[in-house]
Amino acid sequence: MTATTTSQRILVVEDSSATRRLIELCLQDTAWEVDMQGDGASALAAADVRNPDLVILDIGLPDIDGWEVLEQLRNRPGNDVSVLVITAHADGASRIRAEVDSVDGFLPKPFLPDELRDAVDLLVCS
Repeated sequence: MTATTTSQRILVVEDSSATRRLIELCLQDTAWEVDMQGDGASALAAADVRNPDLVILDIGLPDIDGWEVLEQLRNRPGNDVSVLVITAHADGASRIRAEVDSVDGFLPKPFLPDELRDAVDLLVCS
């Protein structure tokens, strides 16, 4: 995997500690700065401070669901952040909504580490 020379910032929004740990392990040997958040409200606050290049976003969050987080991210002035949705709710309706909401990538759970790295690499290095 090839990372860009400037450090890219990735915000991971995932409520499952096991999945957060898997994502952390997948991205640990990269040049990217990774910030982990477990709920939507914390993620939105972190996005304001860190201005991420990519958000890896779970849909089934405990407070504000991922679709609402996505909407709030997209409605921020000057925000052109890429969003990779990861979800266990990978049914047809979720895929259609992801297309309608113009997400940049969609990855169903469970995913393989290489699938995640490839999706992230494509979004942050393009």
